Amino acid sequence: MGGDGGPSVTIPGLMYFLRHHPKTEFHLFGDERLINDALEKFGQNSILSRLTIVPCTSSVADDEKPSKTLREKQDSSMAQAVRSIGDGTCHACVSAGNTGALMAFGIQFLGTLPGTSRPAICGSIPSEKGGYLALDLGANLNCSAERLYQFAVLGALTAELVKKTSEPVIKLLNIGVENSKGPPIIQNAAKLMKDDAKLNFKGFIEADELFSTDADVVVCDGWSGNIALKASEGAANLIRRILKDQFNRDFMSKFGKYLLIGDGQKFYRKLNPSAYNGAYLLGLKGSIVKSHGSADIEAFTESINVAKSAVTSSLAQNLATALNV
Repeated sequence: MGGDGGPSVTIPGLMYFLRHHPKTEFHLFGDERLINDALEKFGQNSILSRLTIVPCTSSVADDEKPSKTLREKQDSSMAQAVRSIGDGTCHACVSAGNTGALMAFGIQFLGTLPGTSRPAICGSIPSEKGGYLALDLGANLNCSAERLYQFAVLGALTAELVKKTSEPVIKLLNIGVENSKGPPIIQNAAKLMKDDAKLNFKGFIEADELFSTDADVVVCDGWSGNIALKASEGAANLIRRILKDQFNRDFMSKFGKYLLIGDGQKFYRKLNPSAYNGAYLLGLKGSIVKSHGSADIEAFTESINVAKSAVTSSLAQNLATALNV
């Protein structure tokens, strides 16, 4: 029920995913009438046999405070979806809804991993050298040095488990790369990362290097991470619009486009934020993936792909094992 589009986005996205992943099943938590209305557009599709609708009497609004949802929305679609992981009914939860409420329900029903005080939003960011994991992207606006260090540990282990990266390079977002730069919290966090021999910490990274870095993990607090993410998405969309306008001006422009980039689909996809949607709510004893609230069908489908990666790599279980050592 979450996100700007609700079932008009989530249902087509999961139907597309089901067509390409025949061994996957979905439980749909929400307003039964709205879900069925969205499913009607797909006719008597055999895929429907792999769907289970779980009727819910309420949903969480985007502007509701997490504390209120914990008190008053235990029967909501979001609460029941997260609870289904804890009771073993489902392997992962994907939501485009209220981030704070999703994290609150995750902590309540799943709990946090050893040595982790709060979960972080961890997403993939594209770069010239293949991309990296960034965390936190919005779950924790204010972070202590200890929490940033925890994010570095979680990010490094995730890069090893999901991306199969050995000795992942870790960098810490700062206003400069010099050792003297940054507030005390950033300085202390860098020291904690340096002092951990298990971490391949390579110092600071500035925002202008986020798309050219060789890092495998970039650590930041949720405030700066979310701003950096949304600013980069806005810049990417602007570049796509400018290029399309320029390439479609006249015949010679269109001809030049085909000489340079062919039909442009692969080129434009690299600049499309939808292709990178879906972020792990990392640090919980279970797999929850957060989709952008503004996600379109393509973007929401990608968030389901992220959830599939978490399940097939047994991410939460392997993180728990690694952190218990």
